[in-house]
Amino acid sequence: MGLLIIKHPFQTNFRPIYVRKGEEMFYKISAKTQAIMNVDQNYYKAKIIEEDAVAYSPFTPVKLIDYNCTENGASLDGRAQTVKKILGIKSKLPIPILHQAGIYMFPTTSVKNKDCIWLSYYHIKKYVQHGKQAMIYLADNSSILINISLNQLDLQIKRTSQVIAYFHYLNFLKRK
Repeated sequence: MGLLIIKHPFQTNFRPIYVRKGEEMFYKISAKTQAIMNVDQNYYKAKIIEEDAVAYSPFTPVKLIDYNCTENGASLDGRAQTVKKILGIKSKLPIPILHQAGIYMFPTTSVKNKDCIWLSYYHIKKYVQHGKQAMIYLADNSSILINISLNQLDLQIKRTSQVIAYFHYLNFLKRK
């Protein structure tokens, strides 16, 4: 089997990018990736929300993140070690998937938590409190309701912005 893709009803030529590694098909995180979340279906382990489609993968979100990090030069563990040094924290680390292209994702909870959702930093337009949850409005005007407090979400966004600033400094300012 492999990746299941559900196209947006108004988009006729859109197809999420995936790559074959041996016999396995891996989803390639791109600038269109908005969120990756756990699902517990028979075969599929991750639901991927893009600007124009939803895709399902037989691999967990962490495995997809690790695969994409490795394809872009360093493993998830390697990137996590770097982010630990930048932020001085050990958990819920934002990850630069491909910092040269501005693709940064952060987990909403511990990655071991089944409710963990990986959000793409630059797709977040705004977020508001919705009871004990947070409603996240994405750049394409869609929204996701997440089991996270507004304070915790705000902290994750601030941590991600610190990582972005660090890589921006390395790429553009330190060279001078």
